[in-house]
Order: sequence, then C-alpha cells, then structure tokens
Amino acid sequence: MDGDSKFGWANLIALCLFVAGYFVKWCLDAWEQRRRRLNFYRAIATEIRLNVDALDRAVSSLPPTSTFRAFVGADPENRPHIISTYMCSIYQSNTGELNQLPQIVTRNIIEFYGMLEFLGEYVRSFDRRSFATISMRSREASVEMLVAKIAEAQTMGRALHDLIRRELGI
Repeated sequence: MDGDSKFGWANLIALCLFVAGYFVKWCLDAWEQRRRRLNFYRAIATEIRLNVDALDRAVSSLPPTSTFRAFVGADPENRPHIISTYMCSIYQSNTGELNQLPQIVTRNIIEFYGMLEFLGEYVRSFDRRSFATISMRSREASVEMLVAKIAEAQTMGRALHDLIRRELGI
C-alpha cells in the first residue's frame, strides 16, 4: 500500500505540473496576441495620420484656380502635376486583422482607404490623353472636385484617427 500512495502522488504532481504549464503557456500566448493586436492598432493609426498629413501637403501644394486656369489655357496639353503619396502597406498587409476591430472602426477604415484609392485614380486621370480633349471648364471642375475630395478625405481621416484612439485606447 505504501508503494501505491507514492505512485499516486507522483501522478498527481505530474498532472498538476502539466496543467500549470498549459495555463502558463495559454497566458503567454494570450499576452503575445494582445501585444500584436495593440501593435497593429498603433501601426494603422500611424499610417492613417501620415496619410492625413500627406493630404494636408497635397492641398497646400495646389495652386489657386486662377493660376491653374492660366496654365491650362496656355496649352491644352498642359496638365496639373499632382503626386499621390498615400500609404496603405499596413492596411493591405493586415486585412485579416480587421475582423478583430469593432465594426464601426472596420467600416471607417475601409471607407477611408477606398477614398485614398479613388483619389489616387483621380490624380492618375490627369495624365491620361483624354484630359486634353475636355473643355476648359471641365478641367477646372476636375481640379475643383479633386480639392473637394481631398478635403473630404482629410475630414474622414481625422475622424477615423480620433475614432481609433477612442475605441481602441491608442
């Protein structure tokens, strides 16, 4: 009987150590997952802020409408030179992480990056051959619309950055 109790204690100790080790591993995995999620939150918030800063620079670099009118009126081949410098590498490489965010944050992130994609395509449209064939008023309207869309994207980006900070505690 004395041998049986020693065998029972040994099994009980081994089982307790296994359960304790499993619990410690579970806690460490949960902590690591939380750390990765917080790093993603910080990274996407930073990328959004940098994109808003790029939008600010784009608006400040656009000439007044009168300057644009004179430039384009001088030659139909003249077109505005606008550089689209929006970043989306964090967003694109972590789309799988979006499902872990609150739905309102996810929706706003997708809308913001959709707006940046639209702006990039809109800027590329100035380089197309068809831009030279449209009327002067249509060219002016195109640039005015670009300025309005950039302002809309700025507002959207600032609100999104604030939403992320508020909802995710960044």
